[in-house]
Amino acid sequence: MHEYHSRASVHTHVSNIARPVLVVHARDDPVVPVESLPLEQMAANPNIVTAITRHGGHMGYTAGRTPLLGAWTDRILLHYLRHIMSRGATAGREAPQGSTIANILREHSKL
Repeated sequence: MHEYHSRASVHTHVSNIARPVLVVHARDDPVVPVESLPLEQMAANPNIVTAITRHGGHMGYTAGRTPLLGAWTDRILLHYLRHIMSRGATAGREAPQGSTIANILREHSKL
C-alpha cells in the first residue's frame, strides 16, 4: 500500500507538469488538508497557478446559498482559459491585480 501511495502522490509529479494548470483549493477541505499539498513545489513550477480560498470544503464552491446557482470556480476557470489562450502558455503566472480572476478570488475569499 505504501508503494501505491508513493507512486500516486502528487508530490512526485508536480515538478514535471509542463502545461498550464489551475489549482483551486479550500482551507476548510475536510478530505484533503491544505497542509498536505506540496505548495513550495507548486509555487516553483511556472505552469501552476494556485488559489487557496478560506471556504469551499471539498468541491463545495457554490455561487450562492444554493448549489443550484452553480459553482463560482466555473467562472474562474473560464477566465483562466481565456487568459492562457490570449497570452500563450508561457504568460506570467500571477493574475494581474485588476483582472477578473483576481477579483473573483478576492470576492470569494471573504466568504
